[in-house]
Amino acid sequence: MGLPENLRKALDERRLNDKQASLAAGLSATWARDVMQRGVNPTTRTLRRMAAVLGVTPDALLSGEAIPPPKIRGRFVDDPEMISWLQLGEALSIEQRSRAALMVRTAFPPPSEKAS
Repeated sequence: MGLPENLRKALDERRLNDKQASLAAGLSATWARDVMQRGVNPTTRTLRRMAAVLGVTPDALLSGEAIPPPKIRGRFVDDPEMISWLQLGEALSIEQRSRAALMVRTAFPPPSEKAS
């Protein structure tokens, strides 16, 4: 199987449509469709971005070998922007996640407890 078939398989297994995945990767809304139906050859940068969204390596998309099944973590997310944030979080190390959480807590502190 080639890239178009492997991309379709990965999208189907993850219950994503072409547009959702393309937008989540920060690509044009028609990127995945163009690759699968029109035979457009992606750049290495765009292929890496799509692979990250799908949780696979670019080599797996190109060769079709060892495309892991999707990771199921709670409910399905349908919002492309949320998918992008989730993928970004998965790409961070534990230390990077901790630093990011500290930055968020510092920038957006919880409301102070009201004294009774």
